[in-house]
Amino acid sequence: MNGRERGWALFDLDQTLVSWDMQAVWGNWVLRRQGWRRILLWPFLGLLPLAKVLGSGTMKRLFLGCCWAMERRDLEEVAEAFAERYVPAICYPDILEMLEKEKAAGRKTVLVSASPESYVGRMGARLGCDHAVGTVVDWGEEAVGWCPRLPKG
Repeated sequence: MNGRERGWALFDLDQTLVSWDMQAVWGNWVLRRQGWRRILLWPFLGLLPLAKVLGSGTMKRLFLGCCWAMERRDLEEVAEAFAERYVPAICYPDILEMLEKEKAAGRKTVLVSASPESYVGRMGARLGCDHAVGTVVDWGEEAVGWCPRLPKG
């Protein structure tokens, strides 16, 4: 390691930096803003007993179906407002302190999560992280498709 490289500090979002699963918080945020979308959770809820068979990727796609037909620019605005509302408001203060210490020590800070990158990136930016890594979601070109794809690779 050279003198300028001081290492990396990774911070997990869900149940580490915050006490919640942020996908559930995201879903609640979307549904509170546009209540009619509650009906879009029915396929997810109906298939919940088969979650182990269907797998986490399929269940995540079904859950993200609550954003179906949302225009991309609206999705971006909702994601920005979401990050603004919750960061740092629901973050554990002691973990935020650790994050600041790592930044002060010169380490590259990375926020990591299995949550969608659309809001993980914004949350990481609000925290001052050097990088943020979340699940890549193919939301569609102009509007969110039903059960958005999770591209591989």
